[in-house]
Amino acid sequence: MRVPQLTRISRRLAALPLCCAECLRLSTRSSIWSKATPSTPAAAGRGAASTEKKSQHRKGKAIPHSRAAEPSCERPPGEKSGLLTILVLAALLPAAGWAQKTEKSAKLNCLECHSDKIDGAQFSVGAHAPLDCAGCHQVAKFPHQPKPAPPQCATCHGKEVKEYGDSLHGRSRAAGHPEAASCQDCHGNVHALKAASDPASKVAKANLPATCGACHSNPELVAKFHIPIARPIEAYQQSVHGRAIQRGVAAAPACSDCHGSHALFAAADLRSKVSRARVPATCGACHSRIADVYRQSVHGRAAAKGMSDAPVCTDCHGEHGIRTHLDAGSATYATHISRDLCGNCHNDRRLAEKFNMPGDRASTYFESFHGLASRSGSKNVANCASCHGVHDIRASSDPLSAVNPANLARTCGKCHANAGQRFALGRIHVSANQGATPLGAMVRGFYLVLIPLVLGGMFLHCLVDLRYKERMRRLFGIQPHATDGRTMSLNERIQHLMLAISFIILVITGFALKFPESFWARPIVAWEGKWAARAWIHRGAAVILISAAVYHLVYVIVNRPGRRHWMQLVPLRRDVVEFLAAARQYLGGPRATLSTYNYIHKAEYWALVWGTIIMGATGGVLWFNDFTLRYLPRWVIDLSTIIHYYEAVLAALAVLVWHGYSVIFDPAHYPMDWLWLDGVHHHKSALGDHSAAATEPE
Repeated sequence: MRVPQLTRISRRLAALPLCCAECLRLSTRSSIWSKATPSTPAAAGRGAASTEKKSQHRKGKAIPHSRAAEPSCERPPGEKSGLLTILVLAALLPAAGWAQKTEKSAKLNCLECHSDKIDGAQFSVGAHAPLDCAGCHQVAKFPHQPKPAPPQCATCHGKEVKEYGDSLHGRSRAAGHPEAASCQDCHGNVHALKAASDPASKVAKANLPATCGACHSNPELVAKFHIPIARPIEAYQQSVHGRAIQRGVAAAPACSDCHGSHALFAAADLRSKVSRARVPATCGACHSRIADVYRQSVHGRAAAKGMSDAPVCTDCHGEHGIRTHLDAGSATYATHISRDLCGNCHNDRRLAEKFNMPGDRASTYFESFHGLASRSGSKNVANCASCHGVHDIRASSDPLSAVNPANLARTCGKCHANAGQRFALGRIHVSANQGATPLGAMVRGFYLVLIPLVLGGMFLHCLVDLRYKERMRRLFGIQPHATDGRTMSLNERIQHLMLAISFIILVITGFALKFPESFWARPIVAWEGKWAARAWIHRGAAVILISAAVYHLVYVIVNRPGRRHWMQLVPLRRDVVEFLAAARQYLGGPRATLSTYNYIHKAEYWALVWGTIIMGATGGVLWFNDFTLRYLPRWVIDLSTIIHYYEAVLAALAVLVWHGYSVIFDPAHYPMDWLWLDGVHHHKSALGDHSAAATEPE
């Protein structure tokens, strides 16, 4: 036994009343000498007297401690110095066994009176089981005062109590808020609490969320103390950390790993482990390699300089609801990175002005094919992190940056093999509508003038034609004429069907990429996260359109009626004359006589030919982008993107206005010109009957 232990035992024994010392002496004598000393009536008497004294002591009765009141009995030789004998024996016996027996006896005595408040079974297996009741409650004599002083945790846990007193909880409690967490609120009842390493402890990792949630998930306390974080426990339990704890992963962080245990402060307090300045170090306690990489990044260096706008771990990954990047609910999920993370800062005008950053990085990305596909839900398309990195993001001027001009070919080559090997890739963040070169801006400007002029002219022509025919019907009661002689062979109707189906699909799926958030586009892009359905449907329709074009070309070359029809669609000077005659007619002049295939049909046919060539060429450049980036400058893709989009706008609107009026809304054909179905042109006569205009060519 060590000297301090012996000293404590001596002091405790010296402090005992004589009656207790007598009981202890007799008990010790009985246990030690029971085999060596035979029982005698006198000894039995002494035992009864001792038992009576113990009973009186437990009942709180005062016992006189005069020598006259002591029992007289015959003592065996060597028992005259009972207390000295006990001390000598205690020094020889193992300290742990003797102390355990003495403490157990004392606790059992206390439980005889306090069993209504203390569960002896729980206390005996708790963290405080080895402690003496009188030591914690500061009881010096028995019977003790009605209510002994409450135990002071600082007696044994001085460091922890000091930290708690300076913490957010301790200060709040000292300020008169009894709802603030105390030692027992977190650790449990002092007589039943378990060590933190015990799975049954309230502060064991698996139980900490429920312990902290007792306050932080209480709506009344959250409202009263203006706790800013909503439902942190629920978010944590669904996080990658919370789920790991539920699986029994001991290394996974719980509440105290991030926020601290006793020295717990508000996030705005610089002493807090979750203050912005200390978040990287807190997360780095587990993710040390990532933290080292982050500190060398442009974000990490800015945060280390005290820039509060620089993103730290929690800005990107979240706080309590941290999820893996493969979880669709995570902010770091592939389709959320550019929109929900990088875009929050790099699309912020205030931050752009404050740090002299380009303010169009997010917007230009979302206009690009990558951005449009990401907005549609594609997980495989490049996002900000794919090019700039994740934790190792550096300025483009840094030689180690993935987007440094010297490294662009390697970065783009991760997806596009050999990209930029022959030509410099040039600027990346450019508007898809303007391009990276002056040529792109010129082409865009050309279309912005061409589209309204063409569509405006078409709409005006249809409007005056409709007005003229309605006026003829009201004034003369005759049905406006329709040109006779137009027919469509079976081959031509098949070509038209292929063209109509592919064109409609191309328009819908193409604009669904450009406007993925539109209500009509959502069902089309709904599969993009798992399967690029829209892209492959679009490309399939493009193959049908090109096949129809090839079919038509072969048909015109090898089929005589086909060549005859095609020759009738060749533009002639007569078309200009007929156009002017029609214009005079619409202005009140004489009725114009038009050819079977006049300027209306020729304008539509050659616009279709031109549009098919342009859309096919630019679509091929975009479809086979790996080949383009390998052998052609990048501006070719930028220019093709501009032309493909604006040509699609022009084609879709032209078909809607020009062709739609010709075959549907024209009073001579309403509600439909069935030429595309049966190959024979029908027109309404003055009497309203239908007659065949011509027969189908061979």
